[in-house]
Amino acid sequence: MHKPDYAHWAAQPEYSIYAAAYLCCDSEPDDVTRDRELPIVVREMKNRLLVEVPYRENRNDFDIPYIKQADLREWAIKTGCEDRVPFLFPVEVSKPKRVLDDDQMRRDTKESYLVMIGLLSYLVMHRSGPAMKSPRGGVNQSLLCDEIQRQAERLGIPLDGLSKSGLQSKLKDAFGEIENRR
Repeated sequence: MHKPDYAHWAAQPEYSIYAAAYLCCDSEPDDVTRDRELPIVVREMKNRLLVEVPYRENRNDFDIPYIKQADLREWAIKTGCEDRVPFLFPVEVSKPKRVLDDDQMRRDTKESYLVMIGLLSYLVMHRSGPAMKSPRGGVNQSLLCDEIQRQAERLGIPLDGLSKSGLQSKLKDAFGEIENRR
């Protein structure tokens, strides 16, 4: 299987189910019209498209279903599969990629870590039962910090520069970032 001719396929108003399946696997369609001759990934994609994308039967072409380009594009957007059919999303129309400077990358990374810490804290709270919940329904940060310190000590991991108040401050930042994203 080789890469499809994007310009050719972008100009087509519709595709046979077989061509659409190959294209969704980022491969140039073959003239295969029997399932047993299809590569497994293409066969699975064909079956998925038959369930998820509207099609029409073409009585003059051995009853092979056809999918309109617009329907395939809508399916790709709805399922988040735009990267599978790049020829349907020309570069000039696609979303511009965000270019981050070093400071912005550090901020984004910090925010992502804070979200992860907050989510893990909620996970611990839900797995630990009522003892880990604060009276206001959130995570009991004091108990969580004690548990983090115990686990770090048990595993021999130094918490240099992270006292209990330092840990609580990081947890506060993490929960704040989660609230910002809600």
